[in-house]
Amino acid sequence: SKLVDGFSDITIGRVADGTGTITVAGATSVNDNLTLVGGSIVSSGAITSNNNTVTLTARTGAITDSNSVTNNVTAASLTANSATGVDLDTTITTLTAADVSGTGVIDISNTGALGVTSATTNNGNITLASDSGTLTLTSVTATGGNVIANATTSGNISVGSVSGTVVTLGSAAGAITDSNSGTNNITCLLYTSDAGNEQKPTHP
Repeated sequence: SKLVDGFSDITIGRVADGTGTITVAGATSVNDNLTLVGGSIVSSGAITSNNNTVTLTARTGAITDSNSVTNNVTAASLTANSATGVDLDTTITTLTAADVSGTGVIDISNTGALGVTSATTNNGNITLASDSGTLTLTSVTATGGNVIANATTSGNISVGSVSGTVVTLGSAAGAITDSNSGTNNITCLLYTSDAGNEQKPTHP
């Protein structure tokens, strides 16, 4: 289905007090910024909002992927906030923010290069992957969990600030590079990496 309106934004759900489950049951295409707000969000179909922003908020539960490896969101940028987890396959340029406020993981697998502005868990792992382009990690913090980030087929991993119990970075054909000059890049108890080229990030 395709929703077309004369406005700049579409909001589905109750922003202040939504508690029910929103299910994206089939392919949905919009021409505007799209916001979905509920207690939890289940993605069975693909949301397409080319050149726009998609915002997903699960106020009491999780944002879950129920269509296996099929794409869930196509957009210029994505913000995904939940209480108990975020699991999505995406085709986006920027992950503006992914935040899990309770216990739960973030798992984002992107087609193409991906810039992660902010990804944060309160008690859980963070897994980020991009193919066919650079994975830029501006700020990634897995409190009480591990960080796993991979540029799976090509492209570098550009590291700003990454924090977790165990941090694992992998670039199949590129380099792992420092994007914040002399500032520390990685804070962890154990750091492992595998890159096809030079590695430069610093960690204590």
